Formats: sequence, C-alpha cells, structure tokens
Amino acid sequence: MAAANLPEDPGPTPSQVFNAIDYILDTGAPVTWLPRSGEAKAFPDVPDHIASAASEAYECFSIGAYRAAISLSRAVVEATAKHLGFGSGSLSERITNMVEGTHLRSTTGEMAHEVRHWGNDMAHGDFAAPIGHDEAEAVLALMDEVLQETFQGPARLERVRQLRRAAAEESHA
Repeated sequence: MAAANLPEDPGPTPSQVFNAIDYILDTGAPVTWLPRSGEAKAFPDVPDHIASAASEAYECFSIGAYRAAISLSRAVVEATAKHLGFGSGSLSERITNMVEGTHLRSTTGEMAHEVRHWGNDMAHGDFAAPIGHDEAEAVLALMDEVLQETFQGPARLERVRQLRRAAAEESHA
C-alpha cells in the first residue's frame, strides 16, 4: 500500500483560536479541558505509600472517576490495617481487630466498614447501581476519618505536646 501524499494539518490559525475564545467569553459556553487535570489532597502525617494512594483517590474524584476513587479508598483502608500490623484475615476482620485493638473507635470502625462495602462493590464488578459525585464524596470523607484517627490525629497531638514541653523548658530556663 502506497503512502498518500496528504497535506499536513496545520491546526487552527491564531485568528480561529481568538475567535473561539471570544465566543466562549461572550456566550458563557461550557468548556471541557482535556486531558483533565486532577486535584489531589495532601496527607502529610500519613505514611507515604498510604498518603499517595489517598491523594490519588482525590485526583480520581476530581476528574469524575468515581469508581476509581472508591476503589482506592478501600485500598487505603486495607493498607492502613496492614501498616498497623493487622495483615491477616479478611479486611472485615482486620477492621474489627483495629477497633478491638483500640486503633479505631467503634464509630470510625463502622466508617471503615462502609468504605470496605463500597469498595467491594467496585472490586467485584457490582456496577448495577450508578456511582456519582455524592456517593464518592461520602466514601472519601469516611476514608479521611480513618486516616485522621489512625495517623493525623496522633501526629497532631504529638506536635502539640512537643510545643507544650518546649514552652515549659523555656519558662524554666
């Protein structure tokens, strides 16, 4: 098959680009930028491997990849359990053990179970019910609570303790 000698498409002219911008500004026409750029959330007091997955869940959420956000939320809960030494048994058992081991309050344990339920639906291909913004946002909020209780809250407490101790030492000096 011979290659065709087609002229190379030069793309839009500057005039065409400016006309399109003027049209968008004048009419308020909706614009979708592609590829989409995700917005992450920082988790500075969470171990890096868990924090990066939690941030990625937020990136998925911000571009409308709601199933991916929920799947990653479940993975974050599981990685948290493993990091805290709960590596055997089902995720359900691990969450229960984190509650019994005082790593999670019972309410936060229920939150972790809810993330697990939603994530299991994604992991096992149960896509019959539509997943939208509100559902994914709710699951992410529950994931945040788990990270808050297991990593971020204790780290914040330690920083405040250190401030108090430093202030006490300074006042005795």
